[in-house]
Amino acid sequence: MKKLFLLPILFLSLHINAQTETPQQVVQQFFEAFHKKDTSALRSFFDEHCVIRTIAKGKNVEGMISTDELNDFLRMMASIPEDVQFSEKIEEYKVEVDGLLAHVWTPYSFFVNDELSHTGVNSIVLAYLEGWKIVHLIDTRVIPTK
Repeated sequence: MKKLFLLPILFLSLHINAQTETPQQVVQQFFEAFHKKDTSALRSFFDEHCVIRTIAKGKNVEGMISTDELNDFLRMMASIPEDVQFSEKIEEYKVEVDGLLAHVWTPYSFFVNDELSHTGVNSIVLAYLEGWKIVHLIDTRVIPTK
């Protein structure tokens, strides 16, 4: 009888352990999929109603804010030519969590074909919705003036 009682507890503990990814781990996995240009994996990290924004600053651009729909972002990722390589080097992760809400702040440098394209910071808000999902992503892009 004790064995039958322990079986549901074992399954419950496995389910709980499977859901223990931290917001930082989710964001790190997001960037892995981003670098692979894996649009199917990328879609899985977002809530369907997420907001994606960019604030750009550089030559001829001062504080311009743009907004993208998730599908537009994924189409843009899918359209990147194979010969174009990019890397977003994250300098650090600053993470704050309060129950079902998390904020991940990641300063970065972005390289295209090994050349610095821009620097900035990602501000990523996640909500716990059957797992951590990105509900808002906004980044700054400081484009160097040459």
